[in-house]
Amino acid sequence: MGAARATIGAKATTFKNAFRSREGFKYFIETHDTALDKHGHPGTKQSWSNEDLDPTPPEKRTCRRTPQRSQTDLTDIEQGDGGIL
Repeated sequence: MGAARATIGAKATTFKNAFRSREGFKYFIETHDTALDKHGHPGTKQSWSNEDLDPTPPEKRTCRRTPQRSQTDLTDIEQGDGGIL
């Protein structure tokens, strides 16, 4: 019980100090490497990521954008002179 109280007290002090100085705030918001980060890329600043959730590189994308219509095409359509939207 004493260890938990000490941990809570230390966290409360760190939180209070976060708003007393710029250095205190920077220390408060700084993140530390997790065990997964240390295991995956030891000694580097790279972080772990899920490849399935990363953006698909352009060369591997399967859906293509359709060409955009020019302002002339849109004016013709509005006037009833061409195409279906």
